[in-house]
Amino acid sequence: LRRIDMGVQAHRSQTARREMLSQRFECRHNALPEHLLVVDDVHTSGGTLDAAALALLTQAGRVSGLALTSRQL
Repeated sequence: LRRIDMGVQAHRSQTARREMLSQRFECRHNALPEHLLVVDDVHTSGGTLDAAALALLTQAGRVSGLALTSRQL
């Protein structure tokens, strides 16, 4: 999976992020495992996971996503 640099998204609206992310990744491999797991270290809108999964689904049969969060207790 290759990320295409499209600038900072931190100050964009959720709608603008989703539009930008729809073309942020490309899959450059022809032989991928049947099932892939995508891990995102920051979960805001879920757009990054969605965009990565869409790009990977062009070559893989199934993609699952996992977003990590942390909070000091």
